[in-house]
Amino acid sequence: DIQMPVMDGVTAFEKIKSLKLNLKTKIIALTAYALESDRTKYLNLGFDNYLQKPVTREGILKAIFDMQPTENHSIKIDKSQKEKLIELGGEDFYEEMLQDFYNESKEDVQQLSKWLENKDYESIHQFSHKIKGSSSSLGLEKIKQLATKIEQSTSVKNSILNASLLEDFMIEYDKFVHWLVKSEKK
Repeated sequence: DIQMPVMDGVTAFEKIKSLKLNLKTKIIALTAYALESDRTKYLNLGFDNYLQKPVTREGILKAIFDMQPTENHSIKIDKSQKEKLIELGGEDFYEEMLQDFYNESKEDVQQLSKWLENKDYESIHQFSHKIKGSSSSLGLEKIKQLATKIEQSTSVKNSILNASLLEDFMIEYDKFVHWLVKSEKK
């Protein structure tokens, strides 16, 4: 945060980058300053990206994904499933269904960590079952595969869910969100 009380963000950035260990560490300038010249100023100082307050989850994810190589942004879509839906209702119909999938899943996705922490495997199981079906219908292959694995691992009474499986799901879901945000801007 550029306006931190004890040490401003530019000084903190310089101290972090002065350590050899942190030379490749990505740092995002967070500020209430909204002018394009402010954005340019912080990028010219060496910040890797810029976020204007107030920030949203989607804004943070976009800033992080924008700093990654573009091959990390891609998502796998079953083209035949996509074509079936486009044939059924057109390109706009497919895009609306993707947006609906996001709108209907985002709150539950935010609950996943809490459910895991509370060992609420039943909620995770129900969520993964729903996501598996929805993502399959839309052709979101990797999300479907991960949701299937999560559903299977939570299907027994004394489930033990590997936290890395949920992390993999979250990474793939975040890729989907980033891809969706980018495709809306086109």
